Amino acid sequence: MGAAVVSVHAELGPLERQLGVLELGDVDFDDAAPTVGQQLEVIDEGGVAHRAVVEDITPGRYGRHFRLRFTDPPPVLADARSTHGQPVSGPTVRCPGTPASSDGTEYATVVDGGDTVGSAHRWPVVVDLPLDVQSMDETGQPWNFLDEARDPSLIVPGAVIVAGDEDEPVLGRVIDVVGDDQVVHVEVLGRLFAADLNFVDDADLVLAQAPLEGVPQPGAVILVGTRIAWSWATVASLDGGWMHLALTGSRRAPS
Repeated sequence: MGAAVVSVHAELGPLERQLGVLELGDVDFDDAAPTVGQQLEVIDEGGVAHRAVVEDITPGRYGRHFRLRFTDPPPVLADARSTHGQPVSGPTVRCPGTPASSDGTEYATVVDGGDTVGSAHRWPVVVDLPLDVQSMDETGQPWNFLDEARDPSLIVPGAVIVAGDEDEPVLGRVIDVVGDDQVVHVEVLGRLFAADLNFVDDADLVLAQAPLEGVPQPGAVILVGTRIAWSWATVASLDGGWMHLALTGSRRAPS
């Protein structure tokens, strides 16, 4: 008997639709990750299912890359290689393993000064526990009730979670869950800038979208990633709404 068909939800941008290829990571699979050759069902943002097969799995700095090839390519909704109807120009940055065209030219995933971005790398913010970091109880720590959590099973002492709100998320560590009301106390590690730590430029610097407000300046040390894969990083440069980040490889706050 063959392997069961796994369903995965993903937003398909113009690039994925044109190439018929989708890049995913370990964090995209709720259950056991698929194997090479396994059939998948990709459900797009409109709820339409597309058949795909796992073409390749490669290790990344923080988890594995899964390259999916559509067996029934989704319709192309826009030209992935243009910006506002104009040809793409300028240097490109890419996720490792981005397929090349027949003439060997790699398609742009991000374009300096443009907005052509593979949708898989518009990294979403998923808040595990809403939290007002300014509201503290007698312990001196911010808190909320366990039943406010997105998934209460994630909220256990020692767990690293995303707290706050979508506009200004923070990375936190659960201190305890106490009392009949199940009050959760959280140690705030720092503001979190959501990003895929495997999404890098040609200099091997991680790319993360800059926030609309409070943009960290070059030289600043920030927290970047997700609750599963995160690190402190130094902002190397800012370019076209993107931060180029040098990971420190440490999960300890800089002294």
